[in-house]
Amino acid sequence: MFNLSKTLQINSREALNLLIKDFEKTNIIICGEVHGIKENYLIYEYLINMLNVSQVGIELNKKLFDFIKKKDVVECEFDFKNDKRLYKYLIDGRINKSFLNLVYKLKKKNIKIFLYDNASYKDIIKSNDPRNDIRDKIMAKDILRNNINNEKTFIWAGNNHTSWKRISQGRTSMYNYLKQQGVKATLVKIEYGRGYFYNLKIKKIKGDKNITEYRLLKYKYGYKFQIPNPKAIIPYYK
Repeated sequence: MFNLSKTLQINSREALNLLIKDFEKTNIIICGEVHGIKENYLIYEYLINMLNVSQVGIELNKKLFDFIKKKDVVECEFDFKNDKRLYKYLIDGRINKSFLNLVYKLKKKNIKIFLYDNASYKDIIKSNDPRNDIRDKIMAKDILRNNINNEKTFIWAGNNHTSWKRISQGRTSMYNYLKQQGVKATLVKIEYGRGYFYNLKIKKIKGDKNITEYRLLKYKYGYKFQIPNPKAIIPYYK
């Protein structure tokens, strides 16, 4: 049976030790993903447990909080098709069985969960900003409301929102808005080997063929967590 912890202790011990030291300084990890990949949640569970995180921020709208708070069934067989709140998150790969099972585990451990993707269509139209900066700006503001400097915090989001570049795909990233507010966070980027992801449908991911095992690497702007053979996780219908 595959053991992620054992694998990383063998091939990534030095990077793990550096990550732990950096987290002790910043108290915040921001992790970037491609949505709709099963192994993402394996990485999150490992890091959250290893670092003894006390709260987790998820790139979802706060309207979904009641849904997440009430659902305690491990199998997570819920009626997505008839719940309009869930539909857009279902089709882009953000809500799936692995996600809901991880949320269930976080709740059992009394780890606080907050949701921060709260920009509305009206906000975006009203801002009249062709770069759509307002969404990342509101994400950053919502994150700052959650006492992140005094809680051990783990945040995950799509890679574009966590980019270290000042401008990513024509807009300022959430990560950079947080930096502008003086937030110092440990940045982790998930990199993938050849495989698949789910966003509207199953798609090939143009990954690095040289990524053949789970590995954590230190690089200039933070850390890279490598996942070989990523598997698309299909939305889970009742």
